[in-house]
Amino acid sequence: MQLSTVFFLVNLIGGILVLSSYAWGLWSFPFHRHLIWGDIGVSTQKFIVPFMFLAAIGYIVSAYWFWKIIPPNDFKFAGNFDYGTIILFFSMFLGLSSLWMPMAIQSVISNNPLWIALTKVILFFVAICSLLILFGIFNSSTLDNQILPGKYFSLIGWFFLCVQTVIFDGIFWSLKFNPH
Repeated sequence: MQLSTVFFLVNLIGGILVLSSYAWGLWSFPFHRHLIWGDIGVSTQKFIVPFMFLAAIGYIVSAYWFWKIIPPNDFKFAGNFDYGTIILFFSMFLGLSSLWMPMAIQSVISNNPLWIALTKVILFFVAICSLLILFGIFNSSTLDNQILPGKYFSLIGWFFLCVQTVIFDGIFWSLKFNPH
């Protein structure tokens, strides 16, 4: 199987898992929706939610760059890391992201410090994966100049995703999420 096909399948399956976990959490636990925000005020939520869509667009732009524009066999970053490493980072990013909503719901329901801590640890590792992918885009080297403009779009798009996953989720949300 070609590496670009593996990348597509990882994103398709992982994307379905992430979106399904969010849909499950929001529809199955409608009374817990506001509790998942922790101590983040409504006015701040009104800023963060639209930014989520900007981050999602950034994800799509970057994923498309990796899937359709980058030649998998020519992609390298930071010396010896290759396209397979990016597939691994995306797999971890999506897998961990799909765990966040169930963990957050469990944290709110149980009010257990262990669940709360595990939920925050999940977001910490999502942020790390996000930064590793950003590093991979930034540090990538290819010989084909036609890829260069796409690299900048991908870099900007993933930067928006990093703002969401690192600053808003990994730091800000983690500090404000204290269901007990």
